[in-house]
Amino acid sequence: MPESPLDFSQPVPEDPHESPTAGRRLRLSRIVLGVCGFAILLVAFGIWNPGQLVAVHTYLSRPCELVFFLIPALGFVYFLRRDGDQEGIAAFRVVLGLSGGVLLVLVCLLRAPGPATVAVSPDGRFEAVLWLDSDGRNGDLVIRSREGLLSREATAPLSCVPRGSEVHFVDGHTVTGTAMDHPATFDPDTLEPTAPADWCSR
Repeated sequence: MPESPLDFSQPVPEDPHESPTAGRRLRLSRIVLGVCGFAILLVAFGIWNPGQLVAVHTYLSRPCELVFFLIPALGFVYFLRRDGDQEGIAAFRVVLGLSGGVLLVLVCLLRAPGPATVAVSPDGRFEAVLWLDSDGRNGDLVIRSREGLLSREATAPLSCVPRGSEVHFVDGHTVTGTAMDHPATFDPDTLEPTAPADWCSR
């Protein structure tokens, strides 16, 4: 039965071919580094998000979560490449446990809730969602398309309205509401406002 690549009883030599176990440890460290690089590229793409895809923003635009993934992963790489003993695994478990705990708190307590859908267009192609501010009393009214994983979101809001305001579509490109001074329109192709009801913080 081959030795585990996590066997720290043998040091990493300058020439990994001198030790099959050490060689496996080095190869595993390269795989982990590759995964870290791929994760960084995914999050960078999620932040950039040129197509304004809702799914990309929701699942990939997470730099805080990326940091808490990279901390234990890079620590794992360090211990795979170091000379030492089984203390490396114990230290890795401690780092992984602490990072996992902090990440759980971050996701459960600090992550801002997503927007709520407040109106849907008559043809079902678009929806208006409300992004609440930090106080939770007012929010930005933003247009989204309804295309599943290909759904997009406008970069600018149509209006700023209080939470609980009634909002509805007049037609396929016009939205009005009880807290809006006048109806607002948007471009169905780009989703961007063509005549917003007012200027907002977003």
